[in-house]
Amino acid sequence: MENGSADFRHVFFPHPFSFVNLTFPDIADFRDIQNLNQLLLEGTTLKGLRTDDGCVQSINLQRATNAGPLNINSKLLSDFRAQSAKFENGVDITIPTGGGYVDLSNSEFSSPVRFKCVDANHFSFRGAKISDSLELKSSAFHSLPDFEGTVFGEKSTVDFSYSKFNAGVALVLKETLPNWICIDGTRFNSRARIEVRLGRGFLKIIAKEEAPYFVDDVVFVNVDLSECRLVGNTIDTMVFSNVRWQGVQKWRSGLYDEVATRNENEFGHIKEAYQALKQKYQGMGDNVRAGEFHYGEMEMKRRERGKVQRFFCPEFLYWALSGYGHSWRRAFGVLLGLVLLFAIAYMWAEDNLSFFWETLRAGIPDKRQLRVIGADFFDALYYSLRVAVLQKPEAGGTAQRWIQLAETILAPVQIALFILALRMRLKR
Repeated sequence: MENGSADFRHVFFPHPFSFVNLTFPDIADFRDIQNLNQLLLEGTTLKGLRTDDGCVQSINLQRATNAGPLNINSKLLSDFRAQSAKFENGVDITIPTGGGYVDLSNSEFSSPVRFKCVDANHFSFRGAKISDSLELKSSAFHSLPDFEGTVFGEKSTVDFSYSKFNAGVALVLKETLPNWICIDGTRFNSRARIEVRLGRGFLKIIAKEEAPYFVDDVVFVNVDLSECRLVGNTIDTMVFSNVRWQGVQKWRSGLYDEVATRNENEFGHIKEAYQALKQKYQGMGDNVRAGEFHYGEMEMKRRERGKVQRFFCPEFLYWALSGYGHSWRRAFGVLLGLVLLFAIAYMWAEDNLSFFWETLRAGIPDKRQLRVIGADFFDALYYSLRVAVLQKPEAGGTAQRWIQLAETILAPVQIALFILALRMRLKR
């Protein structure tokens, strides 16, 4: 080291050796070393560190400063400590041994951090500063990863994809938040709670590829689930408090599964998830969300009928006439259109029909004829309104009686749909 070398490959250490408070002139290379199961590097200044599947079982980097790449890969490694250390370059560590101990409390990370195949009993980032991504894919945690007091930078993210939490997870973030936490295919084998303290904003939870699996109860508080799949879990065991959902349409929130799925076989499962969410939000007294989830439930019920049959089913009529009881504007517009349509039909019926054809044959009518046609229309409109509200005015000829019968059936149904949709609006 005094001559500028930090290459310890193939070195045999006859007894324990300490590198405490030393400065390494180059990347510290401990590959293929023999008879040294502990690397004691407290207070060192490094330009990088390399190990391999050799004899190292424990690494201690407390108060160390590392300016280069950190590549640690050891089948025997079970203890990694780097409290109050500084890492200015990437960190890439593999800890495959069961029951591992990882402590990175109060450390600073300026570059991406990646742990592979971690199987840890203790894993702590307490008080650490993470400026970039933290990747913990395909790992197993037997206790809760400790993020108490962790400070995340503007670009920071946390990736738990395809990991397993075998102990209760109570991830409560009080300080700054990462941009997102990914839980694609993550399995939670016991109760979980993911919460952001009030006033800290919303934590975005991402699971675009595969839904996480929750074996037991789970609580979401102040989180954003707009890009998180949930279908496949038991929604009844979930608790949601101040949650953001996917904006399926400008005026409607829903599950990300509805937007992301391309498999028609999933529509039935999404429908059941919407049913559970609707009941859950009704119990919470949030009729706005309950109405939006009811819309999603009916939409999935219609879609699961198939690409063609979905347009020839009762659900399609329910959607077209009132937006599944959700859109009072649509229901009122359809009602107004029915009244106008039947008014025109009454005007054209029986005696007025012959006058209409005579007017067409004569070409453009004069002003006197226009006034007559206008008067006939308003009379027909008044008559149509009376029929719509079931006042039963006397019909003229046979054609008018049949038209009146049709309006007597259709108009009250549309009025009921309008009142239902308006009630849902006012109930909000």
